[in-house]
Amino acid sequence: MYLRILKFDTQGADLYAVQAFYQKEVLPLLQQHSACRFASLLQATSQAEECISMTLWDSPQEADSYEKSDAYRKLVEDGSQLVSGAAEWRVRLAGSTGLPPVEPGQQTVSDAFTVEAGDEDLPVDELPSRLYLRVVSVRVKPEKWDDLIDLYNTTVMPTLHSTQGCRAAFLVEALRDPDQALSVSIWDREEDAVRYEISGRFDALTRRLRDTLIPTHQWQGTLTAEGSADGNPPAEGFRVVVGERFSTR
Repeated sequence: MYLRILKFDTQGADLYAVQAFYQKEVLPLLQQHSACRFASLLQATSQAEECISMTLWDSPQEADSYEKSDAYRKLVEDGSQLVSGAAEWRVRLAGSTGLPPVEPGQQTVSDAFTVEAGDEDLPVDELPSRLYLRVVSVRVKPEKWDDLIDLYNTTVMPTLHSTQGCRAAFLVEALRDPDQALSVSIWDREEDAVRYEISGRFDALTRRLRDTLIPTHQWQGTLTAEGSADGNPPAEGFRVVVGERFSTR
């Protein structure tokens, strides 16, 4: 399985125009590709102009083929007036055989990540079309990666699996910046993630992981530049604006 996340700004465009473009142009094109299992447009809860397009594919090669198609190039051209500042995350999940290369001149800035802990296969058939995505960005002490992976599997994952509404979670390492990691969790609803946040369990897990992480003032998250006021790593949530699951075909 391969997770592709394209993050962009709507540069002041009407969100309804972006939503309509995704509904009328992007989803029909993705639906033509049998290897694309899930697609959704999500909006950041903290910054209304920030959105991501998330797709799940059978393999990196299938997604790479889609990106090289004339139809995709036209899609990017047609949508360029609505978006800016595109950056892409490429995450290899279980069953993949590598990540596609970044081409010179590619319009997006691509970051490749490999899964180090957590759920390495996403339950595509069970994912709700109105899911909520939560991303926590941290920087890891180089000598503490093994400790972090062990704690994530033995402490973080049991907590998340026992939390209502959490469908999957995984810890990924950036290939180009081995000190950077993302903890990505997928939820049924934003309310479930918020309830988990305010319950104190996230704070407790952060304290358990703190010895493996670079101190807060040095965190430089992919999504936000600083940690929260309480010293926790930067986190951002995204709620679905348009979503479609293609896994039944």
